Amino acid sequence: MDADLLDELRYACETQFRYMLYKDLKFKFMPALGMKNLIQGFSDPQTGKYIGVLHLEWKCDKNGECSYHSTWYNKAEDAIKLAVNIQEKKPYDEMVLMDSVIRHIRMIYGDPLEQNVLLS
Repeated sequence: MDADLLDELRYACETQFRYMLYKDLKFKFMPALGMKNLIQGFSDPQTGKYIGVLHLEWKCDKNGECSYHSTWYNKAEDAIKLAVNIQEKKPYDEMVLMDSVIRHIRMIYGDPLEQNVLLS
């Protein structure tokens, strides 16, 4: 695939992906919910050829203007390294957080396994 065609396909994929995000009601809340890095891989639907991996990162400039900035990765391995790096930099452990939520729910509602519920 030549460079011009690849750039054109990437532009189309990024535009469509951003449009899909902007239409979503939760879009404006994503950064506040910690969703500051979005990673999506793309391939050509007609040929199945790999287009690349798009990384949208939430950044703020000096004027306080914030938006998602894009970076394309040619190799899936580079995107995987990026995802692992982002995961390792999180100040919390998602598994510990989920365990805490589950314990809290069980404390409020009880453990469903302890209730002898018979289904007829």
